[in-house]
Amino acid sequence: MAKPTANVENLVDQIQRGGWRPKPSREKLIPKPTGGFRPLAIGCLEDKIVQNLCGKILEAIYEPIFHRHSFGFRPGKNTHQAIARLHQEIRLRKDGCTVVEMDIEKFFNNINHEKLMELIKLRITDQHFLRLIKRMLKNSILSEDGELKLNEVGAPQGSPISPIFSNIYLHYILDQWFEDNWAAKGQIIR
Repeated sequence: MAKPTANVENLVDQIQRGGWRPKPSREKLIPKPTGGFRPLAIGCLEDKIVQNLCGKILEAIYEPIFHRHSFGFRPGKNTHQAIARLHQEIRLRKDGCTVVEMDIEKFFNNINHEKLMELIKLRITDQHFLRLIKRMLKNSILSEDGELKLNEVGAPQGSPISPIFSNIYLHYILDQWFEDNWAAKGQIIR
């Protein structure tokens, strides 16, 4: 049996040589309270280690530019802070306030890989790192019924790197768009 340090050294060697490939993630369907199922993608330990580390790198690069009104899946931010910010905005605009609640249905599962890669390339030029990211996005999923599904779109929930992928995507597609077009007329709290 290989020692844990030997396993880590082997993983580092694979990444450095460009030979690391994620293993298929295992799908787990979680029942939703409203009906239907939420698919989670559960990767092996080595893949989770790589995803966590790449997520930390992306977080260090993108956190400084994320908008202050973005609260989802961010260090030091949470739902309670988003609600408090909403209440603050309502109190400030008590004479003329409209609140619009939106949910982007199945957002994680519908992120466009090519568009996300374009957005990531705006700040990252290292081809080796970009290749790792692309491999994570394209990782196949072993469904509960045993079918191997190719992942052509989405950042499956359950993956440690999916939250930062979603925040990068929404930063450019939603937050920046709102800032450029509507900031003078309202506030977005995401």
